[in-house]
Amino acid sequence: MKKLLALLLALLCAVGVSASTLNGRILGDTNGDGVVNIDDALLLFQNSILPDVYHIDYPGTLDVTKDGKTDIDDALLLFQYSMLPDVYPIEWGVTPDVPHPETVTYEDYIAMGDSEQQAFIASFDTLSDFFAWLANAKAEYDENNPGHEIGGDGGIDLGGGN
Repeated sequence: MKKLLALLLALLCAVGVSASTLNGRILGDTNGDGVVNIDDALLLFQNSILPDVYHIDYPGTLDVTKDGKTDIDDALLLFQYSMLPDVYPIEWGVTPDVPHPETVTYEDYIAMGDSEQQAFIASFDTLSDFFAWLANAKAEYDENNPGHEIGGDGGIDLGGGN
């Protein structure tokens, strides 16, 4: 019986699950290998504990529990889905409306909340594209607002001392 269970588990891990796609991304495929399997759940689990060590370049799509955050609960559901997709289905969460980069200013970006910023960043093809946009937007802001600074809290310092 143990050998049969081990064989079934190995088969499930090797085969993986066919999941839905959106914008060329497969929901739950955390490691980007084209299938959703136990390896994806393990990576998401590791990321939920040590995100600086186990980075996942897959923002905005891994909240499979739809609770507004990506954490160990998502890893557990992804693990369950990788083993029994009919019993533990996952689906795309609600994707917020993401403004087009050409319509967003540096001030707009700084004023966004964390989830809005993550969705905005995810709208770029690569992180390099996002950082290029950010550098250009900041340069444009600096050019139009000499002496003004936007703080981390979104407040604007107009300079001039006290």
